[in-house]
Amino acid sequence: MIVTIEIPYSYSNTLVNQFGKLVNIVDYFRDCVLCRYIVTKVYLEASKVAKIVNKEFEAKGKFKEYLDKYNQIIDKYAQKDSNGKPIIKNNKIVLTNDEEANKELQELNKQYKAVIEKRQKEVNKLHETFAKKTFEVTLPKVPVEQLTNIVPEVFTFLVKYDLVIIE
Repeated sequence: MIVTIEIPYSYSNTLVNQFGKLVNIVDYFRDCVLCRYIVTKVYLEASKVAKIVNKEFEAKGKFKEYLDKYNQIIDKYAQKDSNGKPIIKNNKIVLTNDEEANKELQELNKQYKAVIEKRQKEVNKLHETFAKKTFEVTLPKVPVEQLTNIVPEVFTFLVKYDLVIIE
């Protein structure tokens, strides 16, 4: 059975990240060829949409200038490993001097306050726009008995979009 599903634009980056890691790993799909087909097809379609979304969210003009300065401050105070890369702990860059970095960042934020607020409004509007848009993908439904040894991300996707045949 073949069905066409609608996937929100806002879900495209998540699918690209989750499915992109799986596309070339044959072992994940040795028991479910249909799952491999679904992952590959969804990944390709989501990639197209993600490019559109990311281009719209791309920093431009004064906001890009702000981000460049922000990143320079972070780079200046970042503790680095032996390869010169910033050290990250708990999803945060470790800073050598939090107090000085925060002082510079606060000054930068004051200087670009209007730019930051304008960008936040733009981002909110984009989120609203993309939350309403969907893209269509035509996919086969998968018999439940083929879903052995399947990764959780794929199983969750199949269930979410009612792509599992239970008889």
